[in-house]
Amino acid sequence: MNKCLFFTIITLTSASSPIPTPFPVQLECDVYELAYKYAHYIQKDLTKTQEQALFDALQLQNCNTSTITPPSSTIETAPIYNTPSNAIFVDATKGNDNNPGTKSKPLQTLHAARDLSRTKRTKSDPSATITIALRTGIYYLTSVLLLGGEDSHLIIQNYNGEKVQISGATPLLNLQWSKHKQKQKQKQKQSNIWSTKIPSKNLRNGTMTGLRYNGKRAIRARWPNGNPETQLFPEGWSNAVTWGLPKTFDTPVATTIVVNTPNRSNEGPCEVTNGFCYYTTGINGACLSYGFDPASGYWCSKSPPRGQQYSTSFPANLQINSSETFFHSFTPNQTIVNAFRSGHWFSYVFLIDQYNSTTNNMSWTIGGFQGGEGVNTAAEFNIENHFDLLDSENEWFYNKDTEILYWFYNDTANAAPPLDLLLEGTQLQELIRIQGAGTALNEKGAHVVDVLVQGLIFTGTAASYLEPHGLPSDGGGDWALARTAAINVEGTENINIQNCLFERLDGNGLLISGYNRNVSVRNNEFRWIGENPIISWGYTSDFDHANVSRPVPIPKGQGPSATDGNHPQGTQIDGNFFHEIGHYQKQVSCYFQAQTTTTNLTNNICFNGPRAGINFNDGMGGGNLLDSNLIFNMVRETADHGSFNSWDRQPFLYINAKSKKATYVPLYNEIVGNFWINNYNPQEATDNDDGSCYYNTHHNFFPFSVSGLKSDYGGHDNHHHHNLYINGGKSEFVTTNCVSICGQKKGHEDSFFNNTCILINGSNYAKFEENEYGTNILPLMHDNSIYTSSGKATETGSVGQFNISTWQKKGHDLGTTVNTLPSNQEMIEMAKKVLGMDVDDELDNDALDMSNQDDNKQCQPYPLCDPLSTAMTKNPPPIFNATFVTTQGNFNILVNTSWSPHGALRFYNLVRNGFYNQTYFFRVISGFVNEFGLSGNPQLQKHYCNDLSCSTAAMKSGAAIQKDKGPLIGQGNTYGTVAYSLMNTGGNASVEIYINYGDNSRLDKLGFRPFGVVNVDDMTSVVEHLYKGYGELNETDLCPDPNKKLCKGPKIDRMLKEGNVYLQQNFPKMSLVQEAWVGE
Repeated sequence: MNKCLFFTIITLTSASSPIPTPFPVQLECDVYELAYKYAHYIQKDLTKTQEQALFDALQLQNCNTSTITPPSSTIETAPIYNTPSNAIFVDATKGNDNNPGTKSKPLQTLHAARDLSRTKRTKSDPSATITIALRTGIYYLTSVLLLGGEDSHLIIQNYNGEKVQISGATPLLNLQWSKHKQKQKQKQKQSNIWSTKIPSKNLRNGTMTGLRYNGKRAIRARWPNGNPETQLFPEGWSNAVTWGLPKTFDTPVATTIVVNTPNRSNEGPCEVTNGFCYYTTGINGACLSYGFDPASGYWCSKSPPRGQQYSTSFPANLQINSSETFFHSFTPNQTIVNAFRSGHWFSYVFLIDQYNSTTNNMSWTIGGFQGGEGVNTAAEFNIENHFDLLDSENEWFYNKDTEILYWFYNDTANAAPPLDLLLEGTQLQELIRIQGAGTALNEKGAHVVDVLVQGLIFTGTAASYLEPHGLPSDGGGDWALARTAAINVEGTENINIQNCLFERLDGNGLLISGYNRNVSVRNNEFRWIGENPIISWGYTSDFDHANVSRPVPIPKGQGPSATDGNHPQGTQIDGNFFHEIGHYQKQVSCYFQAQTTTTNLTNNICFNGPRAGINFNDGMGGGNLLDSNLIFNMVRETADHGSFNSWDRQPFLYINAKSKKATYVPLYNEIVGNFWINNYNPQEATDNDDGSCYYNTHHNFFPFSVSGLKSDYGGHDNHHHHNLYINGGKSEFVTTNCVSICGQKKGHEDSFFNNTCILINGSNYAKFEENEYGTNILPLMHDNSIYTSSGKATETGSVGQFNISTWQKKGHDLGTTVNTLPSNQEMIEMAKKVLGMDVDDELDNDALDMSNQDDNKQCQPYPLCDPLSTAMTKNPPPIFNATFVTTQGNFNILVNTSWSPHGALRFYNLVRNGFYNQTYFFRVISGFVNEFGLSGNPQLQKHYCNDLSCSTAAMKSGAAIQKDKGPLIGQGNTYGTVAYSLMNTGGNASVEIYINYGDNSRLDKLGFRPFGVVNVDDMTSVVEHLYKGYGELNETDLCPDPNKKLCKGPKIDRMLKEGNVYLQQNFPKMSLVQEAWVGE
C-alpha cells in the first residue's frame, strides 16, 4: 500500500545485491570460493539445487573463478528406501481408509495407517518394526498426527523414490473468480484484484494466515509493500511512526525469587550490573500482563543483573505520521503490526484491536511477547492484513466476516487466476507430534522409542507468532518462543528424522521439547522457513524442598534444577542444509537450544537468515560439540550478534554424567573445525555474551567480522586457540579487533593463544577490562600471530592502549608477533590448514566432483577402497567423538588419539567415510567383548585383510595398520573401552573393532591397545542390549564347546565372501550399525 508520509523511504541491500563487506573484492571472492568447496568437503552428496543455492548466495557469478562452474541442472529427486512387503501402504489419491493397507489396496490417510499399525501390534510382537510407506501425492492433514508410546518401532517413509508432501494447508477448490469492482472511497490504484467466496466452515478456525499458489507463498496485504521471502530490511519497513508508552496494568509487581545457593560467585564477579551468579526469576507481574506462558522469567524480576536498561515492557500503541486516513473501515483483532525492537535485536508482532481514523493511532492488547528483553519503544515497522493495503501484485486478503478472498493476481488487467492453479490456505501449525511420557518428577508412562521418519516433504504450516510464547532458559537469553513446530518431539528415545525437506513452513520446523534422548536429525533440508528450522528446549524444575519457602511457587517446567532429566540429551544435528529463514520473526537461528545438553552439531550448512546462525540460550550442562559447520550470510537484518551466539545468565543444577553428582559447572563445549563467514552485520564471529563460560574454541576459520570474539559480563573459563581470524569493518558497539574480554577472577581466566589475527583495517587486536571488577586480572594470552597493514599492533586495557611490546614487558602476551599483511593466497592457505583442507586434489576432485571426469579409473567405492588415499589418511583431532546409530539405539565413543595413534587414525577415517555403515555386531559375548566392523560389501572388504592374518604386504597396501608400541597410555582393556582386533598372525589390525564387556586387562600385554571408550550411560542403555543370542563364532579355535552348541555365531570365511547377505539370511536377530559419523 502506498501512502503520502512525512519521511524518506529507506533503502538497503536487497537479497540479490552484492554482499556488504569492507574487504578487498578479490579477497572476498577467494574466501567465498573456498566456502563453496568447503560445503562439498563436509557434505559430499549435495543436490544440484543445493549447489545452485550455494552458488547464488555466495554470489560467485560476480567472481572470476576458473575452478567452479554453476550447476547445469536443478532437478530434485526423492530418496529411495527398501520397503518390506508387509508394509502398510498409503495413497492420498487412490487409497481408501476401508482398504487393508496393502500395496494393491492402500489406505488414504496417515491417521488410518497409524491406527492399523496399532492394531497389528496387538496381534503380533509389540516390539516389531512396522513400516508405513507413502505413495506419491500431497497428504493434507485435517488434524495433527499424534504418535504415542504405542507407536514405538515405527518407520514412516516415501515409497520407491516417489515425491510425498505432508501439508498443513487445505486446498481451496471449485473457486469462482470475479473481478473486484472498487468503491470510490477505496484508494488502490487500478489493479487486477479478483475475489472468490471461501466458506469459513471450510477453514480451521474460520480463517487462514497464509496463502499458497502452486506451492509458493502469496503476500498478505501489507504496507509498505515488500516480499518477506526475498527482500531484506529496510525494504518493506517504515520509520514514519511515533511509538506510545507501555501500557499500565493493574496486576501487582512480579515476585522476585533469587536462588542464592549454590551459586557461581567463586567463578566470576557478581556485581548488580554485571555477572550472572544466581538463578533469578520474576513471577507474574509483567510476565503475566504481557501474556508469557508460563508467567515467569528473568526479565520480569526486579533489577536483574545488567537489567537496569532493559525490562519486559513493550509499547502499547503507535501513531503513523501521515496526513491521510490509513483505514477507511476497521475490524478489531485482524490487522497486525510487525516491528523491530530498538537496537534490532528481535521483532515484535502486535494484534491491533483499536484504531482512531482521526489521529491514525493504533493500539493493541495482544503482542510483544515474541522477545524477552523488551524496551519501552520500538523501531521500524510494517502493517499487515487489511483490505486497504491490497495494492500490489501477489498480495491477498481474506475477509472472514464476508468469507471473501481477495487476490491481486498479477499486473495484467483482466487476467483472472487460471482454473488449474493450485491454491491452498495454511491451517495447521503442527503436522506430526511424537509425544511420550516425560521424566519430570511424578510423571510416569512409556516413552516413544525408535521412530524413523525419512524421505518426506513437510510444508504448508500456519504462522505461530501470535500463539502464547514462553521464555526459554527461564528468560536467561533474549528469546521468547512458542512451543510448536511442524514436527514436535517430546518424551522420546532414538527418534530419527533424515533425508526430509522442510519447505515453506510459516512457523518453526522441528521442536525437540522436554525429555528426549538421542534424537538424530540428519541430511535434511530446511528452506523458506518463517521462523526457526530447529529448536531444542527442555524443562527444569524447582528444588523439592523449595516450594515451602517460596513466597509463590515457581511455575512447572521452570526452576534452577535440571536434575530430573526432563530435557534433551545426546541430540545429533548432522549434515543438514539450512537457508532462507526468518521471514516472519527476526530472532531466529538455523538451530536454537535452551535447557539442553550434549548436542552434536556437525557438518551443517546454514546461510541467509536475519540473526545468528546457531544460538545457545544458556550454558546448562554443556558438553555440546560444534564441528565442521559452514555459516554465512547471517545477521542480515539485525545487529549486535555473531554467527554463533550464546548467553548464560541463569545457572542450572544438573547431573554430571561422569561424576553422577549434581553441579552447576557444565562440561566444556567444543567449537572446532568450523568455517563462519561473518559478512553483513555480525559483530563477532563467536559471541560468548552475558556470562557465557566453558567454551573451548579452536581450529576454526572466522573471516570478515568486526571482532573475532566477545566474552563479557562475567564470562570466564573460555579458551580460544589455533583459530584464524580475518577482521575489519565497523559496528555500532565495537571497533575492529580479534578479541574482547571482560574482567576476570584468578583461576577462571579466559585464554587466547596460538591464534592468527589478520586485521585488514585497524591495528588494535585485543581489548580487555582487567580492572572492571577491581580484580586486576588479565586474560591469559600468548603466542598469537598478528598481521596489520603497518606491521604494528596494540592492545587496549583499562589502563590504556599500548603497543604489544609494552604489554610484553609487563609479562603479558609473551610470544606474540606482529607482521605486515599476508597475500590473499597466503591467507587462503592458512585457512585450508586450520580446517584440515591442505590437499587441493582431495578437495577439488573427491569432495567437489564438479567435473565430468571418468571415475572408472578409480577403484570403487572410493575412497574407502584405497586405504592410503589422502581422504583415508587425514589426521584426526587429539580428541573426537564418534556416534553409532544402531538398531538398539545410539551410542558414542570418545576417542583419545594419544592412547593409540595408529588405531585412532584408522578409526577416524573409516568412520567419517562411512565404512562402518550397515555393519553387524557379529560376535557378542556377555562379560567379554562385542566385536564388529567387517564390511557387509565383500568387494570393499577385499581391500582390507581378507583372511585371519595380516601380512607385511597388507601393511604396505594399507589393508592393515601397525599396532601401537611402547608403554600403555590411557585406559587399558577395561569395561567400555574400544580397540582394534589383532589378526592371529602378524599382530596387526585391519578394520574389526571390539568393545569390552568386562575387565579384559590381560589383553593389554598381547598388544590390544584401546583408542577410545563408550559413554557410560550408552553402555548400559544401548551396548549391553545389542543381541547376544548367537554367542561365540562358529570357529574351532574360538569355540569352547567341542560340539559347538554354544557357538551359534557366523563363520568368518562366509562373512568375508558373502557379506551382509549371509548374515541377514542366517542371523535375522543380529544387531546392526545403521550409520556412524565423527564429530571432532
